[in-house]
This record gives sequence, structure tokens and C-alpha cells, in this order.
Amino acid sequence: MARLSATLDEAVPALGAWPPHAIGALVVALIAFACAIAPVGMAVTVVALGAGPHNWCEARYLLSRMPGRWGPLRQYFVTGIGGVVALTAAYIALTWAGSNADVAWLALWHTALIGWIAVLVMLRQQQPPRRDWLWLVPPGLLCLATAWAQPVWTSVALMFLHPLLALAFLDRELSIRRTPWHGAYRATLLLVPILIVGIWAINRQPAIGNGQPVAPANTIAGRVGTIGRAGPAGPADGGWDAATLAGVPGTGPAVLATHVFLESLHYIAWIVAIPLATGAVPWRLRRVPLAARSVQWRRLVTLVLAAGLGLVVTLWIAFAIDYELTRQIYFTLAIAHVLVEVPFLIRLL
Repeated sequence: MARLSATLDEAVPALGAWPPHAIGALVVALIAFACAIAPVGMAVTVVALGAGPHNWCEARYLLSRMPGRWGPLRQYFVTGIGGVVALTAAYIALTWAGSNADVAWLALWHTALIGWIAVLVMLRQQQPPRRDWLWLVPPGLLCLATAWAQPVWTSVALMFLHPLLALAFLDRELSIRRTPWHGAYRATLLLVPILIVGIWAINRQPAIGNGQPVAPANTIAGRVGTIGRAGPAGPADGGWDAATLAGVPGTGPAVLATHVFLESLHYIAWIVAIPLATGAVPWRLRRVPLAARSVQWRRLVTLVLAAGLGLVVTLWIAFAIDYELTRQIYFTLAIAHVLVEVPFLIRLL
């Protein structure tokens, strides 16, 4: 992997008429176009192929960022891991309750999430290099108020914001390890909002009669409420994913396409870009501090990663057998990987 990264460092500038930012823009634009014209097909393909591998690559990366001995960081990591376990269990319980769960429980879950993040921020401020993040208090209070005023829409916002965390991890790695790529990467990111506007323009639907969009059964709008859901099933109304917005006139296909586009970038960041940026060979554990502690720890880390590969294969088989059921189960359990990114990202800042 390190040799491949070095080769890319030499090859990218040699492309002449195709500078790095142009290559990145072309790739991202092609993904956006595919999501815009075939959102259901892209949703099925992207989730089925990328869900498992991106979780494995993410786990491998996060293991390499966890110190072998926590020492003064013990309180931070115990708080982080404890919060992930507790919030995941609560989320699964609310999902199991489905439409029978009072929306207030969803607001309480978001309150616990915000409180957990606030504690992590306070603990991080005490660690070197010290940070002054007092300015985060007003946005935190605003998020708290929003969580109680509109808990379901707060969940939808979380669904769309989560894919951006991988882009933040990638930005951090490029700024440290691949500085020649960093400027091109940020230039490419500027294109993302423009492409999202284009996705909505392509998927805009005319309203007729009572204001409802034209949605023949054989179109994406007619199917978005079933196979088109691209996010986790939620506790408030049986699903706070892309399908939550399908009832808003003309928005169903655009919402689905936007989420699939962001998830595609999320998967590519974890599976391709971050491993290239870090130069890490997944099966070599020399850069995993926990594996360096002892032979027993190295065997444990190896076993965990091997079991993860087994789960990836199992997930592919399950998707092939029953895509919809597997997708619902996966996106319910995947809240754990959404949450686990938070303490690691705060720690890197």
C-alpha cells in the first residue's frame, strides 16, 4: 500500500492536462450523475457492495488510532466506548418499539447524544494540545432545542450529516500525510453542494391536482417508500430515513439521490481514499498500537479483524438472499459505527 501511494504521488502530477482537482471533480461528478438518474439502482448497489467493507476499513483505521495503553486518556476512551454502547442499545430498543414509541423518547435519545458529545469535548479540552471550544456552547444549545422541537427532523439531519464525518477524517489525514493532495481535495469538496443542487434539479417532479407529484408505480417516486429507503429504520415513525420525506411533494427521488450520493462519498473515503492517504496495509498490524502490546493482544486484534471479514462475506450473502430485510437490520445496528466515529474525530481535532 505504501508503494502504491508513492506511485500515485508521482503519477498524479504527471497527468498534465488533468490536474488532481480536475480528476477528483470528474469522479465526484460521475457519482452524482449516476445517483441522480438511477437513485434506486445506486442505493441497492452502493449499500450491498460497500456497507460491509467500509465498516471493516473503518474499524481497521480506528484501531490504529487507539493507543495501546490509555494512561491519562482512560477516562476519555471509557466515556467514548460507554456512550457508544449505551446509545446503541437505546436506539435499538426505540427501533424495536417502532411507531409505538413516543416521540419524546426520540428527543431524549438526542439529548443523551448531545450530552455525551459535550462531555467528550470537555475531556478533550483538558488533553494536549489544549483547545478552547467554549464557542460550541451556543450551537450545542441550539441543537438541543431543535432535538425537542423537531426530533424526527433532527434524526433526518443526523442521517445526512453522518456521511460527512468520513470526509472530515480524510481531510485530517491529507493535511498531515499527503499535503500535495490536500488542496485538490478541498477544491473537489467545493463541488459537492453544486452537484447536490443539480441532483435536485434532475429529480424535480411537477405537481398536479392536489399538489402531489406524479409518481407512476414504475418510477423511483413510486418505489421510494419501499426499496428506496437509504437510511436506518427509526423509532418515531417506522423509518426516519430518505423515505421520511417521500410524502413532501416532489422531494422523494431527490432526497434519496442526495443521500445515496453522500453515502457513496462516505464509502469511497473509507474504502479507498483513507487507506491510500495513510499508506496502511490492512493485514499488517505494525501500526496498530493495541497489537504491539503483546502477542496475546496481536492475536486478539487479528481475530477481531478476521471475524470482521467473515461478517462482510455474510452480509453480502444476506443481501443477495433478502436485500430489504438485510438492509433494515444493517442500518439499525450500524448506528454503532455512526457513534464510534465521534470520539475518534474529537480526539483528532
